Amino acid sequence: MTTDDESAVNPPTPGVLRRTAEVSATMPVRASGPSGLSDYAVSPLGMSTATLLRDEVRVAFLGRTSTEDQQDPRQSLVRQLGNCKTPIPESWVIVSHFYDVESGRMELDQRGHGENYERFDIPIARDGGIADLLDEAQHPGRRFDVVICESISRVARRAFEGLSVERELEKADVPLFASNEPITLSGSRAQRVLQRRINQSIAEYEVINTLEQSWGGLCTHVREGWNIGKPPYGYKAKT
Repeated sequence: MTTDDESAVNPPTPGVLRRTAEVSATMPVRASGPSGLSDYAVSPLGMSTATLLRDEVRVAFLGRTSTEDQQDPRQSLVRQLGNCKTPIPESWVIVSHFYDVESGRMELDQRGHGENYERFDIPIARDGGIADLLDEAQHPGRRFDVVICESISRVARRAFEGLSVERELEKADVPLFASNEPITLSGSRAQRVLQRRINQSIAEYEVINTLEQSWGGLCTHVREGWNIGKPPYGYKAKT
């Protein structure tokens, strides 16, 4: 045994430090019991896996595309659904489709109330929007066990709204997965949360950065002498 002073003078060798790190990093990941899940997954901090280990897991697709003048809603949603089908396990089946054509920066209570989706000729039967998804998630007879989206930016472009949706689903024991994130039931939930928060921050950064650059471009355009609005009364625009 050494004193604190001796430890400071003679610290452990680098090899000992590396070995300690390797053991602590690998030990909690071992399988624990017939489920084959890690110690992390079966801990009180892990997600609820009771319904996810069944022979068939019902999945709800959640999609969103920007306003129709920004992109083609039909092609975007078809692509999103295709990307969501690829990574899910074989026992998972998409049984319902919820999607909206609206800005991801809208307040959550204003989301999912659009109409006339027939005009977009989207070949995906629509069960409602995000508001309908959240309502059904609270119902004991809901048709789905989990929700999947192409990326977390499809849920919302602002982190607060994205976290609100995620929290509402979590309280109803409905996990939210994204096709561009690992879909795993085992392993550390902390690592999944870290990646999810990074992706939500990137989504909010991208939209704010785009808006700021667009505004800067408009300001420069006007300073160069161009008018992008209606001429004042009494003036005529010169092209």
